[in-house]
Amino acid sequence: MAAGDLETPVPEISRDEIGQLADALEHFRQQALEVQRLNLVERLYGELQEANAKLQRVQARLVAQEKLAALGELVSGVAHEISNPLHFVKNFSEGSLDLYQELSEMLDSCRDQLSEGDASLLDELSGEITESLGRVSYNGGRALAIVERMRGLSTDGATPVVADLNAVLRRSAQQGCGTFESEFEDFHEELEFDLDESIGEQMLAERDFGEAVINLVSNACFAMRTKLAEIGGEYSPQLNVPSHLADEVVEVRIKDNGQGISEENLGRIFNPFFTTREGALGAGLRLPIAADVAQRAGGDLVGDTEYGEYGEYGEYAEFTMHIPVVQPEEEVDDYDDEPVGMAGIVERVSAQT
Repeated sequence: MAAGDLETPVPEISRDEIGQLADALEHFRQQALEVQRLNLVERLYGELQEANAKLQRVQARLVAQEKLAALGELVSGVAHEISNPLHFVKNFSEGSLDLYQELSEMLDSCRDQLSEGDASLLDELSGEITESLGRVSYNGGRALAIVERMRGLSTDGATPVVADLNAVLRRSAQQGCGTFESEFEDFHEELEFDLDESIGEQMLAERDFGEAVINLVSNACFAMRTKLAEIGGEYSPQLNVPSHLADEVVEVRIKDNGQGISEENLGRIFNPFFTTREGALGAGLRLPIAADVAQRAGGDLVGDTEYGEYGEYGEYAEFTMHIPVVQPEEEVDDYDDEPVGMAGIVERVSAQT
């Protein structure tokens, strides 16, 4: 019994003190055996819950991939058919604007031959034509930008490779900030990292993960630039990018100290094409693409915020991407011959019963 054998019963030997001790020992054996069985059931139940959670994540990922595949078939055809006419619209509107500017210069050389009323009418028509062509070119460019972002929803995702998650995270965040600062030279943020070095190398769809981080960083920078333009003063844009490993899940957070997200918009931020921006940057696909990347990896993307308008309440917006840990294949070769997941649990339960 001390060696762990609880299956052998203690026999009844006598009615004296030794017999009473044997009876007590047999009672103890039965109780210990019951506790052992309950512990086994509890352990197997925990494994069953874990396997079920993994199964749900796989199911969610498969559903997301099927949705993306169906959307991809639609988008790939629509984007191709739309992009060609849009390129013609944009290119010819820009070309027409250049030609009209040359025509305007020629007409200006003949201005002294026109009456004052005709010259005024010429200036008015010239301004309207220039403005109209400029709007056509601008909105054509915006439509092309939306089509390009639509193509991002039609991809099946990159193949996972062995990669240093923290290194990809740092590089992508710096790239996102650098790209935004190159477009808006009046803006600069303080970028801080707090990376968990225990994460190490993982099987990671590096390209997709990097694109998701860049999208989140770009949104954060836009929110902070908007707040800076409204309140100015001593406001200092700050972007925090920590990573953390807990319970076989990597958490990646992108937190800015911008205005935050209003309650009425919070429930719609992951809807494709929903945006509060104007112009070519307002396609409304950055967050949906980032969420799709997390779902493809078997995780999710959640948002948290404190909304305000004048920088008085510690406003912020924080997006957390949860990515299940997938070790490189060479580190899990020892488990190749052992049933895993639901099959493994069923086999162990059958052996015990």
